[in-house]
Amino acid sequence: MEALGRWEEGVEALREAIRGSSPSKGVWLRCADLYLKMGREEASLASYDKAIERDPADADLWKGRGRLCERLGRWGEAIHAYSAALGITPKDESTLAAVGRAYTELGLYEEAEDSYQRALSVNPTLEEAMEGQRGLVERRQKERVEAYAWRILEFEAVNARPATREEAFKYCNVPVEFLEEVIEYVNEPQPLDVLSLREGEFRRLEAISRDILSTTLPSAGVPRLYEVVQEFPHMDLRDVRRALEYMQGVFALEASEEQASGMERLMKLALEIPRDEWNALSLARNLHIGAYESKRLEGALRIFRQPGVAAELEIPQSTRPTGLRADRGCRKHGAPGIYQHFCGQYLCSACIVGGKCPVCHHPVSRAAQGYRGGDGGEGSDLD
Repeated sequence: MEALGRWEEGVEALREAIRGSSPSKGVWLRCADLYLKMGREEASLASYDKAIERDPADADLWKGRGRLCERLGRWGEAIHAYSAALGITPKDESTLAAVGRAYTELGLYEEAEDSYQRALSVNPTLEEAMEGQRGLVERRQKERVEAYAWRILEFEAVNARPATREEAFKYCNVPVEFLEEVIEYVNEPQPLDVLSLREGEFRRLEAISRDILSTTLPSAGVPRLYEVVQEFPHMDLRDVRRALEYMQGVFALEASEEQASGMERLMKLALEIPRDEWNALSLARNLHIGAYESKRLEGALRIFRQPGVAAELEIPQSTRPTGLRADRGCRKHGAPGIYQHFCGQYLCSACIVGGKCPVCHHPVSRAAQGYRGGDGGEGSDLD
C-alpha cells in the first residue's frame, strides 16, 4: 500500500507537469510505467499512445506497447505494435520472436513459424525462438489430441459413462500411439496453480466454474469432462478442461476461517444449508457461486464449528426447515406465530415469554423477547 501511495503521488506530479504544457514522450512514458505498476493497464496503454504520437519513429515505444498488449491478451494489437517496431528495426530478433508468440496465441501457426524462422535467421541460437518452435509442435500435437478427445466425449455422452481404452480404440478410432494421451486428456485434468493466475484469467475461470457448478450434473464430485460438454455443447473444449483444472486447483487449497471478511451475506445463506453440505462443492451448487468463492465460504463457515459456537447454533436435522411453514402457527401451543426463530419455527407469545424455542430448545433472541406483535406484523431472527 505504501508503494501504491508513492506511485499515485508520482502520477499526480506528472499530471501537474502535463497541465498547460505539451509534455514530451519521456513524460508520457513515465506515466505509462507508473500506471502499469499500479495495475492500471488501460491507462498505461493510453500513455503509450500519447508517447508514440510524440515520436512514432521510436521502435522501443512500439515494443513497449506490444508487450503491454501481450499482457492484456490483445494478440492482434500486439502484432500491429511489433510490426510497427520491425518497420523501424527489421532485424530485431526478440521482436520477431514476439510476433511468433502472438501468432501462436491466435492459432495462426504458419505465420508463427515464419516469424520464428526469421528470428533464427538473425540469431540461430535465439532461445525464445527455439522455445517458440517447440511450443508450436506441442500446440499441433494437442490439437490432434483434442480432436480425438471429442470422439470419446461423444461416445461417453451417448452412453452416460466413461469409455474404456478398448472402446476408445475400437469405436472412437483413436490411434494406438495417441491412446494414452487422449484418455489422460479426457479423464485426468491436472490441478491448476490458481494463485499464479493473472487477474483477468482468474475472473474468467471463476465465472465459467460458477456456470458449470450451478448446473445440475450427475457427478457427486467435480464433474467429468463429458458431463460438462453435454450440458454446454457450444463451450470451447479447452475452456471447459481448463475450468475443470481450475476447480481441481481451487478445491485443493486450504480453507480457513480467516477468509470470513466480506462473506457475511453468503454465510447467512449458507446457514440454511445442512452442515454436512458445508463443503466447497455443495456450497457452489446450492448458492450458485464460483469455485473460489465457495472455497472461501467453506473456510469462513469454520467459525461456527469452533468450541462454544457450534454447540449454541447446532440445529437438530429433524427440525431443520425446508421452507416457511404454510400456516405460520406455533407447533406447541397451536396459536398464531408472531415471531420466526432462527431455526425457522414460528413462535407465539407464550413461547417468547418462555425464552426458548419449544422445538430446537435454543434461546429466543433479546429482540424477540421485546417483541409482542402488537401492530399485527411479524418479527424474525432471520432478518
